Amino acid sequence: GRASYITRYYETKSYVGLDLSKSSIEFCNNHYEDIEQLSFTCGNAEKLPFADQTFHIVVNVESARCYNNQPAFFSEVFRVLKPAGKLLLADMVYPEEIDDLRRIIRKAGFNISQEKNISKNVVAGLAKDSDRREALIDNKMPRFFRKSFKTFAGTIGTSRYNNFENGTFEYFSFVLDKQQNKVYNTNRRV
Repeated sequence: GRASYITRYYETKSYVGLDLSKSSIEFCNNHYEDIEQLSFTCGNAEKLPFADQTFHIVVNVESARCYNNQPAFFSEVFRVLKPAGKLLLADMVYPEEIDDLRRIIRKAGFNISQEKNISKNVVAGLAKDSDRREALIDNKMPRFFRKSFKTFAGTIGTSRYNNFENGTFEYFSFVLDKQQNKVYNTNRRV
């Protein structure tokens, strides 16, 4: 859905979505086949299936924290970005881990041109949309799964919502610039 939104409303020349799940990729390629400039590819974010300097922009929302090897992910994004390319990153992070994330980002060669803690906005958005999401979950999911899905959706009163509200978890957005003076070495090991 996010890829479709960005492609349609920002009028991108092309947009390629990536996911590990073949069935998700098949679904997306079939579901969004009417959007010419949008396609989906199966692959691993830690070993991107694209040539060097392929993209102007890479978007990563709520995924990087889940990767087994974050340094590999950031190095791969650096590799596939064109000179002066940008990585737009939004993700949840524990406050005690933000300095490590910044270190990994810089070590991969990125300059942090913009960093925002948007936790308050996320909490406000979750609260504003909580009733709608709870109703959808109650209407669409078997009773056994409802609590888990509400937690995943961050509805009011769940641990995810509470962790954002009390600062246990924070939500950051970054604009990361590929530094012009750093050259990606395709022979280096991550």
